[in-house]
Formats: sequence, structure tokens, C-alpha cells
Amino acid sequence: MNKILISCLVLFACNSSQEPLQVPADLMEPALLHTVLMDIHLMEAYVGEMRLPEDSLTMVLPSYYLEIFERHGTTKEVFFDSFHFYVEHPAALDSVYEGMLDSLKLMQINKLK
Repeated sequence: MNKILISCLVLFACNSSQEPLQVPADLMEPALLHTVLMDIHLMEAYVGEMRLPEDSLTMVLPSYYLEIFERHGTTKEVFFDSFHFYVEHPAALDSVYEGMLDSLKLMQINKLK
């Protein structure tokens, strides 16, 4: 999943748009994508710290992803369709990731208090 996200981020750097984004009704709005991606990245970091063998990761990760999608009232299919839509609209995806970086900075500041 990380390789997919990284390659998609590289792709969005090659395409930009300044027009207001019209997100199809069956896809995630930027705020929901932000929240789901935050949870996915935090979960992947947590699981990565466990240093589980590859075969264990293959068994554990799907249930973590499913839990995240269910928590946010979405599905794997809607997430991937949405993510691919945003990859085609790099300015919007960049905005989502900038918001995620801001959220992570706030989490770090709050942790230090």
C-alpha cells in the first residue's frame, strides 16, 4: 500500500489544476480522505514498529484496513476509487497531504505538552 501511495504522489507532481474540484457524489470529499489517510498512515507506522514477519503482515493488515474503512463509513473500493480520482487532481491531493502534515505537527506538539 505504501508503494502505491508513494508512486501516486510522484504522479501528482506532474499534473496540476487550478479549477475548483467537483468531487463525484460516490467518492470521498477531501476532508474524509484526509481523515482516512491519516488513520491508514498512523496504523501502518504502528504496525511497522511491531516488526512482524511478512506472512503475519499479510494476515494482519487487511483487518486493520477494514476497521478503518468501517469506522469512517466507507469501503476499500470507495477509498481506492477516491484516491485514484485525487491522483488525477494533484492540487487537491496535495492539499489533503498538506492538511495531514499540519495535523501530524499538531499531534506532535500536543504530545510534547
